[in-house]
Amino acid sequence: MAPLDNRQSPLPRAPDKQAVDCGAAFINGDGWHPAGAVAASPLPPLEMRAHLDAMKRLTEAEGHDFLVLTISYKAPFYDTGIPSPDGSRRPFSGEPEEIAEDIRTFATIGVHELIFDFRGQAVAESIERLQRFATIMPLAKA
Repeated sequence: MAPLDNRQSPLPRAPDKQAVDCGAAFINGDGWHPAGAVAASPLPPLEMRAHLDAMKRLTEAEGHDFLVLTISYKAPFYDTGIPSPDGSRRPFSGEPEEIAEDIRTFATIGVHELIFDFRGQAVAESIERLQRFATIMPLAKA
């Protein structure tokens, strides 16, 4: 069967983290979106950076250009009251300036796209989260 387009074949998965090895993150010819923003299995910035470094090595070893990959990360706003397993504040939770700093941190380590999830039990709750986020974005750009 012929490919649907002329992109390079799928790249190998990143090593190390068990969730990645078990298929929690997939790589295709143009990006990587790890599952790491869930309370049970967080992927904090330093660990994400280590995976990106490994991804770069694997990608280049396979003859692919790492710089053409779009790196994304899910940032949930719906369970921000749940701490990390070590008890620390989870990324994208806390005060507006802390969340703005998280946004800048993930950009600095090489994440191109943050996918924010504002779901709530009711539409009003989702709207409230969106309105709160609107006050955070100007801080993140500062």
